[in-house]
Amino acid sequence: PAPGTFWVAPNPDIIGKVTFHADYSLPVEKVRNEFMRLVSESKLWDGRTCGLVVLSATDRTMELRGIMSARNWGDAFDLECHLREQMIGYIRNNFPDCLPKQRLEKIGEA
Repeated sequence: PAPGTFWVAPNPDIIGKVTFHADYSLPVEKVRNEFMRLVSESKLWDGRTCGLVVLSATDRTMELRGIMSARNWGDAFDLECHLREQMIGYIRNNFPDCLPKQRLEKIGEA
């Protein structure tokens, strides 16, 4: 490379991660399919790794985590932000009752 320019080799260890919480009633398989579709259509994805799993569960929500590979850390960050926004919108538009919510249980009448 010319002086003052940098060449950065692709790093196979660059994996972006995006997490979000949802109610247990969320149809995970449909959300996984949408996540995979969005990743596969992004020019930021390098085509190596992509997946979505239920990472953990609390007494109120389940936590989903998507992973996807990218050529560099800048692309990984941009892809994370894009996917987080898109997935929240997808859930809000298609499964609004599955957004995290606080449930109150009524214990008898006063």
